[in-house]
This record gives sequence, structure tokens and C-alpha cells, in this order.
Amino acid sequence: MPAGGGSAQLLNEGLSAQGLAVHAGYVYVSDFASQSVQRLPTAGGTPERFGPPVNGLPYVTGLTVSETGVYWVDDGTLRTVAFA
Repeated sequence: MPAGGGSAQLLNEGLSAQGLAVHAGYVYVSDFASQSVQRLPTAGGTPERFGPPVNGLPYVTGLTVSETGVYWVDDGTLRTVAFA
């Protein structure tokens, strides 16, 4: 939804999001169906895998980003993928 109000915009359908973060023009999603972290532009579009497949993704309890990469908790283990 635009910051100034208005109608919500559909960015993508079909992701099984369990965690979500926004950084530098991208939305990062921990996706249950693909067992990976996916990203797509904040304007919407086709998601792309960000980093390797994640073991145990159904247990993700958080997802966040920093200036250096994406971080998440996977079955009690803290994991990260750095931005290139």
C-alpha cells in the first residue's frame, strides 16, 4: 500500500511467506513452498531465489536484512546470505 494511502497493490501470488523484510528496492521472503529465501522488486514481479536452498525452512522464525545481507533463524540456527 502506498505510504500516502490508497489501494493495496498485488506484488505476487503463490509465495508461502513465513518471514518478510524490505531493503534497497527488494522484498525478501522466506518461502515455505520452495524452501528458500526469495526476493522480488518492491514494485512487484517474479520472485528469484536469493542464496542457496535452506534446510528446514518450515521452521523459520524470523527474517531481517542489514546493509550487508539477509539473516534468518532456521530450526534454531542463525543463517545469513551476503549481498553481492
